[in-house]
Amino acid sequence: ASASASAKAKAYRARTQRRSSKRLRRTTAKEDCIHAFLNLRDQTEMCLQEVADMAISKTPHPLTLARLRSSIHNYGPILNINQRSAIGGTLLVDCCRARCIRESVILACVRELVCVYGACPMIPATEGAMHQRVKVKVKVTAPVPTPAPA
Repeated sequence: ASASASAKAKAYRARTQRRSSKRLRRTTAKEDCIHAFLNLRDQTEMCLQEVADMAISKTPHPLTLARLRSSIHNYGPILNINQRSAIGGTLLVDCCRARCIRESVILACVRELVCVYGACPMIPATEGAMHQRVKVKVKVTAPVPTPAPA
């Protein structure tokens, strides 16, 4: 009687046990953190690209304060505002280099980024001749002997 009771208990546990996919595996806290970081980086990069496109193009959608806000909210709610894009500029740099846009719009975008989102104006762009690596061959020569004082 006890053998059939334990068999019934095992069968009941097997029926009520939750099934799980063999492809899905549990992740560690480190993997979750890495995934969150990569997601933040990718979302910020897409926002940077959209703002850069609006800043340099006159049509169809030039940069405005409303479009900057909608782009940040679209890819947010959390973005790394001070992240450099693949081309080397931050959101603040892209707003400052905008073409065919009134200065008042640029000023409003810069004020929004600095005051509301905490963008740092001290982060330089990593582009241009200043940041290009130039390899200079240096000739190493033996030091010239100096005469001893008499």
